[in-house]
Amino acid sequence: MAENLVARGIAVTVVEMLKQVLPPLDPEMAEPVRQRLTERGVSLHLGDAVAGFEPGIGGALLVRTQSNVTFPADLVILSIGVRPETKQLNRKHNKSTTCMPSPSLSISNRPVTFPVLRRP
Repeated sequence: MAENLVARGIAVTVVEMLKQVLPPLDPEMAEPVRQRLTERGVSLHLGDAVAGFEPGIGGALLVRTQSNVTFPADLVILSIGVRPETKQLNRKHNKSTTCMPSPSLSISNRPVTFPVLRRP
């Protein structure tokens, strides 16, 4: 969505609480997305959460982060995201990854197990 807004001539800043875009992905997978967004003109402010909104000049908003950085905005899109529900898989996995394939995941007619997503 951010790229499409930039393509329409709208300045876009993404504020992300965690230190990477697409936090559910492994850092190696998120890095090309970060590069693509910045190449396309999306401004990224990572590692800092939105703390609140304040009235700005001329009807605009000011978006204030926890580190007290402000961004003027005419439009704010709040995206919360989802977290995978993996406890039903009942096995150990790398905590830095969001999901993991089941042993039955293969190219065959056998059933495949996928994690269920839940709201954080």
